[in-house]
Amino acid sequence: MVASGLVGFGWLHKLASDEKLRLPIIHHPAYSGGFVSPGTSGIADYLQLGLLPRIFGADMPIFVSYGGRFTFTEEQCKRISNYIKQPMALMKAACPAPGGGVTDARLNELVKLYGNDTMFLVGGDMFRRGPDIESNMAYFVERLTDLSESKS
Repeated sequence: MVASGLVGFGWLHKLASDEKLRLPIIHHPAYSGGFVSPGTSGIADYLQLGLLPRIFGADMPIFVSYGGRFTFTEEQCKRISNYIKQPMALMKAACPAPGGGVTDARLNELVKLYGNDTMFLVGGDMFRRGPDIESNMAYFVERLTDLSESKS
């Protein structure tokens, strides 16, 4: 996991292009909020959180989802997700990973918006279910599998 807001996109690219590493690269948006704050910055949210991480090699860019403690709108989040998913020129599609306010109660709504080809950062609800993380994870995998199959 790389936070380009802390270490720069150069390090993201260095890790993503390291042939010996051979691991998927997750991009975390920590310290990127100031770049995409409406009215105070000059970088579009979908570029900073969607396209730039892909250009520099991220396989799974994380971005904040709407409806949680962050101020992003549903429209912004859909646009960011689309920039992550769409293959462009020589870049293959990546996997969007919305987080922040992703709860069990909202999964139906979020899967409908983002689609089955999305990784959801459930966060707090993973722990609210109880102390058995393995069981909690199994619950969410089954829940998302059921949602995926019902969309087909």
